[in-house]
Amino acid sequence: GSSGADNPYSFRETPPRAPHLCCPTSDMTKSFPAHCNGSGKDHMRCITVDKLKGDMDKVVRFSTTRPKPTLRPGDGRMIIRTLAVSIAPGDVRVLRGQCDFMQSPKSFPYIPGGDSCGEVVEVHPGEKEFKVGDRVMVLFEDAPRNALAEFNAVKTSLAAHIPEILTPIEASALPSSAMTAMIVAERHIAKGSRVLILNGSGGVGSHLVQAAKTISGASYVAATSTQNEMLSKLGVDRVIDYRSENWWEVQELHDGGGLDVIIDLWGGVEAWNQAKVKRSPLKDTGLFVSTIGDNPYPEVHNVFEVLKMLFHIMCRKLSNWLTPEQPKYVLGQGVHADPAILQRLAQRVKEGAITPVVDASSPFDFSAEGVKQALKLQESRHAHGKVVVLVATP
Repeated sequence: GSSGADNPYSFRETPPRAPHLCCPTSDMTKSFPAHCNGSGKDHMRCITVDKLKGDMDKVVRFSTTRPKPTLRPGDGRMIIRTLAVSIAPGDVRVLRGQCDFMQSPKSFPYIPGGDSCGEVVEVHPGEKEFKVGDRVMVLFEDAPRNALAEFNAVKTSLAAHIPEILTPIEASALPSSAMTAMIVAERHIAKGSRVLILNGSGGVGSHLVQAAKTISGASYVAATSTQNEMLSKLGVDRVIDYRSENWWEVQELHDGGGLDVIIDLWGGVEAWNQAKVKRSPLKDTGLFVSTIGDNPYPEVHNVFEVLKMLFHIMCRKLSNWLTPEQPKYVLGQGVHADPAILQRLAQRVKEGAITPVVDASSPFDFSAEGVKQALKLQESRHAHGKVVVLVATP
């Protein structure tokens, strides 16, 4: 991994930079390993995982013998040369086997990694949207797999052109997290709203604190986080350090009539339990929006555990109907396999409404050790912004 010193748009040690202030190639390659400069004609370098639920230090490997992907007639795909990959909670869930009922790989070893940025190297004859040489950002398909490789066959419907102002590292950080932030802001935050975001410095939160104001026009945004300087520079009005303050006891949140919206990006029943009581800063007419339910890393191994999760959500929906005098619970889902939404996200970035935020320790090396470090940071839930692995230089 790298120390973060080569990351000019990290928010731990340096101020946030606008998307057009991109990282020059010389900076991006300071810690770039020599073994990643290219592969043979028929094979590619990639990261593989031998099995689920194993020791991460033992099951994550670097391979040079994986065949390169190929196109098949009518598959709706194109081949990209991967430049950067962002790591997300889903990568950890799949590797740990926590959702093997719904997201288990079909064969082993599998290639991990979901959201990415790459350069198009092959398209089907007659492809109209993309051409060889285009730089694209790609949303993961069904489950985060196949991205941590030199080449990937991606669905054209899950790709979008990236603005020229972005580096590959920045672009890879956008597809899932920034998309979720944009959609949640568009759907649930009205102009002039007073908003609290729980976990405001994570992958989604660091983009949502921006979108709440720039896209939705919120008048006040507070967030829980240990990263006061980072979030203040992103426009947050009040940063609440959860280590020393309980958000529901902060008087400023009660002022001005209270909060219109609380958005929970952390997970757990305590936040909802605190939000729905009379002494809560959330208005009786307010919304409590959760993007991850009660647990960001749920155990889902059979249909009964799926039903158990749905049961808790349905109980809260029923409570919305039975007790109209209390705030409403909403499960906010942000990731959509819709190219129009990806393109709208790219446009928002071009307009300056959303600036990609990358954790200071990124980019990590495209090696077994580098990817292990990236996955462990993601699993720790202490990343501030997106965790990114640099696969190749443009």
